[in-house]
Amino acid sequence: MTAISKTENIKRVNIIIADDHPIFRDGLKSVMKKIPEVRKIYEAENGVETITLLEQFPVDIVFTDIEMPLMDGIECTKIIRLRYPNVKIIALTMFNSIKYILDLYDEGVDGYILKNTDIEELSKSIKAVSNSEQYYTKEISDVLYSSLLKREIISNQKSELENITSREIEIMKMVCEQLTSLEISAKLFISPKTVERHKENIFLKTGTKNLAGLAVFAIKHGLYEIIK
Repeated sequence: MTAISKTENIKRVNIIIADDHPIFRDGLKSVMKKIPEVRKIYEAENGVETITLLEQFPVDIVFTDIEMPLMDGIECTKIIRLRYPNVKIIALTMFNSIKYILDLYDEGVDGYILKNTDIEELSKSIKAVSNSEQYYTKEISDVLYSSLLKREIISNQKSELENITSREIEIMKMVCEQLTSLEISAKLFISPKTVERHKENIFLKTGTKNLAGLAVFAIKHGLYEIIK
């Protein structure tokens, strides 16, 4: 029976390092060469060169910077996702901007690590995406999850306002200011009965039962602000 070495069980991958700084590419390449999972490393100065390499060679993972000449990392990611859906993409950058993180997340990157990462984290990211898992370094994941949560909240808030008319919002604000139906009718030149009907619809659509609940809803959705 022939013995199987441990290295035969390692899933080895071909990688592109896309970055417009040669010194950084050289440094990252020298580190990656120490990782057993890495078979071959190609280099690109921008997104255009990255796509050209993908057309010529079998590549498993692209490590891409965000800001590059000719074609940046975000645009490059869009094209890779369209043309080479099986290629994994890890954003490698010094940026920790929420906008960049969300943009890349929306384009479908598989991982996001900072340029000052160490060999251990590089190795973890390669293993993770090779197994169709996502890998975000802790600094990035903290920002990402927080940003996604905020975006979800904003999205939910917008959907909750979709069925509320501009007239109802106008009346809601006045109700929060504790104006009576008679006072509201005088300001809007409509009958008190019409105001009452609007108020009934407002409570129904907002799922509130009283002034306090309505005020909380209005404040939460940025429709009313308590002036101190």
